[in-house]
Amino acid sequence: MPKVYVGKNKKQVDLTNPSLLIGSGGEADVWKLTQRTVAKLFKGPDHADFKAYPAGDPIGQSFKAAAKERISEHQQKLPAFPFGLPSCVVCPSELVYDRSGKIIGYTMPFVSGAEVLYRLATPNARQMMSGGGNDIVRIFIALHEAVRGLHGKSVVIGDFNDLNVLVKDVKPFLIDADSYQYGSWKCRVFTEKFIDPLLCDPSQDRPVLDKPYVASADWYAYAVMLMRCSLYCGPYDGIHKPKDRKARVPFDKRSLARITVADKDVVYPKNALSLDVLPDELVQYLLRVFKKDLREEFPARLIQSVRWTNCTKCGKEHAKVHCPFCTTSAPAAIKQRITVRGVVTATRIFECGSKAMIVHASLVDGNGFDWLWWKDGNFYRGPDKHQAVATGALERGMRFRLMSKSVILATNERAIVLSNCQSPVVKIVDMYVSKVPVFDVCGDKVFWAYNGGLWRSGDFADEIIGSVLAHRTLFWCGKDFGFGFSSAGQYNIGFVFQTGGTGLNDSVQIRRFDGQIMDATCYFCRDLAWFIVTMKHGSRLVNRCTVVNKSGAVVAEADDTVGSAGWLGSARSKCGVGGMLLAATDDGIVRVEIDSGNLVETKRFADTEKFVSRGCHLFAAEGGLYVVTGKQVLHLKVG
Repeated sequence: MPKVYVGKNKKQVDLTNPSLLIGSGGEADVWKLTQRTVAKLFKGPDHADFKAYPAGDPIGQSFKAAAKERISEHQQKLPAFPFGLPSCVVCPSELVYDRSGKIIGYTMPFVSGAEVLYRLATPNARQMMSGGGNDIVRIFIALHEAVRGLHGKSVVIGDFNDLNVLVKDVKPFLIDADSYQYGSWKCRVFTEKFIDPLLCDPSQDRPVLDKPYVASADWYAYAVMLMRCSLYCGPYDGIHKPKDRKARVPFDKRSLARITVADKDVVYPKNALSLDVLPDELVQYLLRVFKKDLREEFPARLIQSVRWTNCTKCGKEHAKVHCPFCTTSAPAAIKQRITVRGVVTATRIFECGSKAMIVHASLVDGNGFDWLWWKDGNFYRGPDKHQAVATGALERGMRFRLMSKSVILATNERAIVLSNCQSPVVKIVDMYVSKVPVFDVCGDKVFWAYNGGLWRSGDFADEIIGSVLAHRTLFWCGKDFGFGFSSAGQYNIGFVFQTGGTGLNDSVQIRRFDGQIMDATCYFCRDLAWFIVTMKHGSRLVNRCTVVNKSGAVVAEADDTVGSAGWLGSARSKCGVGGMLLAATDDGIVRVEIDSGNLVETKRFADTEKFVSRGCHLFAAEGGLYVVTGKQVLHLKVG
């Protein structure tokens, strides 16, 4: 994007610096103009994302046609944007034009330091909230007022989902206002997990918008988001396992069939809180929405009356009059340290308690398996509960690494290396799109991105080993080599590097990220890197796994819908072993191998089902497998 023109006076703005690109979705890119202003620029039919599709490709052609129609419509729709909307709606400030005078986007206030609501639907995010579940209540009370305010102005959100709601200081901000439905303009985009099934074509294999949006569809999406943030699962998550295998409904079609997590043939997600932690009246209302198609304005009193508290006995959080955990859990089962199931022996080697949290775990050269945990303002390493290795608050966005003699804590642009009997060493590092400190470790070396370079710590001086794109690069280190990617606008590369050498091989042919990146991680085994990225692709969230060897060749690839029951339904919960990948699912651990460029599940370890979930972390070490959650460490031994 070279030059654009902002406002009535057509002020020229140069956007040739890719580091100014702070966000990219399926329809638009977001560029930072000033500390307080960003510009949302719609992708035209000639955008690089669409050029990546082969000539004549039907999907590429449909994207190009939609982009052309969208820009054409906005020539009239954006100038007619309604006034007087709720203050938490991030509205267009000025229009943005191309050289010919065509509207190609708009400017809007920059909500700095905010994060998408999507990221709050996890146990770790909840624990980092000072008010716990009551902070979620505050967010949704404010969100309720915003939705009512929009409807009062005859505006329907339409594509209402947890990626277009930002949260800062427990206050929601609604973005992507250009897609709102008002006047004669209809909202034509949707997100599968949040679209009202009553507006979809029931004959399809997945939700597809088939009818115009109505106000009640916003309240349906509101209920989905409330459930996800309260319980860490959506209404149609879980695994559908009826006795008759022929009666199973595919994950993507569950909402069309109204098969909810409360149905008797659905295995409830292990990483989710039970429906029993919410007030009965709220649960019954949600089930009437998702099972019985109740459509109306969500009753404000149902969320206003929710009060979360921590049980004085077990310490767990709930929103009931009496603790549901204490009344349903068997004390003997809770205290059991060694459990045998079939050929699997599980030993609980660490548990940190209700007011603490395991924040990182890894295999450390020279030390074997190790972990870092936090409690009451102190960080502890391994099972040591007496000697803190660091003090400080636990903040969202922090990253950690463990080395044989050091601990690294990173927040914002500072990665602090803490070693015994030595002064702390501070590395200034890049932030990936202002969110993630970019660094990793290998053996006794620290690697980090800064100011367009990939750096490595040295015995006498730090050294640069290659050039990367500032603020748009992520990378990970294995034992012998590392993998990373840089992506901004038309610039999209993958690269590998030798952890003991210099130079980058940036010829890795990974597919373009044709949507908003939500998460990314990488697992290493032997000479392979298993790179998994979560992105918003069209109307759904997708996990893509790309396997790259140390020479930079792509040897296999696979995609799956986020939340599915398969091994790729989650980006996390995996580890590399030999030339294979082990993945934890709610059905147990599965083994994934490469077969002629495909990733194939070759074995399922059924006896591990009791001990793992898709929300845990796996680490393969000599003598067994370590399973880590936010609260405990298990050691699994098979045979």
